[in-house]
Amino acid sequence: MQHDLFHIYTVDAHTMMVIRNMRQFRYRSTKNHSPIAYHCVHKIPKPELLYIAGLFHDIAKGRGGNHSELGKEDARAFCVRHRINRADTDLVVWLVEKHLIMSATAQQKDIYDPQEVKNFAAVVGSEMRLNYLYALTEADIKATNDTLWNSWRASLLRHLFIETRKILRFGEESIPGRKTTVNACKRKAREKIRSVAGFISAEMQTKLWTAAGEDFFLRHTPNQVSEITISMLTNTNLTETVVEVRDANYQLSIGGATNIYIRTPDRKGVFAATTSELDKLNLSIVDASINSNVDGLCLNRITVLMNDGEPVPRSSLVRSEIKTNLTKTLSKKTIEAIPHNRRTKRQIVELSRSTEVSVEAGSTQSSSLFRILASDRPGLLGMIASWFHECGFDIQSAKINTLGERVEDIFSVEHAEPLSKGVSDSLEGFARQLERYLDSRIGIK
Repeated sequence: MQHDLFHIYTVDAHTMMVIRNMRQFRYRSTKNHSPIAYHCVHKIPKPELLYIAGLFHDIAKGRGGNHSELGKEDARAFCVRHRINRADTDLVVWLVEKHLIMSATAQQKDIYDPQEVKNFAAVVGSEMRLNYLYALTEADIKATNDTLWNSWRASLLRHLFIETRKILRFGEESIPGRKTTVNACKRKAREKIRSVAGFISAEMQTKLWTAAGEDFFLRHTPNQVSEITISMLTNTNLTETVVEVRDANYQLSIGGATNIYIRTPDRKGVFAATTSELDKLNLSIVDASINSNVDGLCLNRITVLMNDGEPVPRSSLVRSEIKTNLTKTLSKKTIEAIPHNRRTKRQIVELSRSTEVSVEAGSTQSSSLFRILASDRPGLLGMIASWFHECGFDIQSAKINTLGERVEDIFSVEHAEPLSKGVSDSLEGFARQLERYLDSRIGIK
């Protein structure tokens, strides 16, 4: 039995559900809601190998040690005992060993960075393996927790699958490098803006794009970049706050989530106040990019889902509330970042694990990276952002990653005192203080 909120089934029940999902992927009725999995199971030459990998992928849980490493040896012994040929045995063993790599890459790496996709493609090695791995990954996620599979995770895996397949079919040259991709996107977007919005000066455009960072151009098409730029700069007074709500249609990903773009003067507490307002609307933040330039301009992107794991509908009044509330809050001279108190479910309190916070030196002497592993709960991100704000830290960027009941978030923060050597004792003290603060909010001592 797995005593947590992430795995809601016993290992044997979970395994049977994985096999059920694999079988259902072959039905025509699954083509609409699981198109990639449907494609994959109809492309693999031997479905029985997928089923064997599904039976053994979690078989070693509870023994101690790495269950993927232990499980692959059980899978190998089974294949040898049943005289399965060496190539097929190697495939099953590889699937059991690597069954977590696709979901981990999609959720923990920057899959819009071409190099990360190339690294993943190098591990996979062939399109056939990719088809097997994707089918196993989706079947595994859907059999772990009913709430774990949502439109956002589906869009991440879809993007990773399509870009990896492109490399495996046509070689690494089929995906340009990071700098080439960014520059090409900027060039095409600039041409589009010049043709439809000549009132936007090159100087203002440069300021906004500098604040946006390279990630902005890796995640969006040139048309999307031009549309967002125009909407952000239609109001030419850069001292005022502008908020836009759009579908998160990144590149080939369709309908995965809802993006909130915020242009506002840079000052402490912007992210904390943003998370507080979104929490009041019961929205879940699944990704965030917090950026600013030397001129004191922010262009932040916050990606959210509704409580049901779906994007905010275009017709929903929530979209107008997001714009109105954020614009009002961030237009104040003094930003208030008060976390919104929401009731924590009893199951979360009883099954929560202690928070773990590590800190390391950042890219400059006045910056640090905080890595936070904590039990997810309503308003968690707002608590973290408000704590940083109260302690005098300025959040520069954030990587938000929620895995069922657990979150693995990374915050790059600026602090008043430059670090002379590595991480100071005071920062380690702040890490322990943050652990105690988050645990105390749900009764962990």
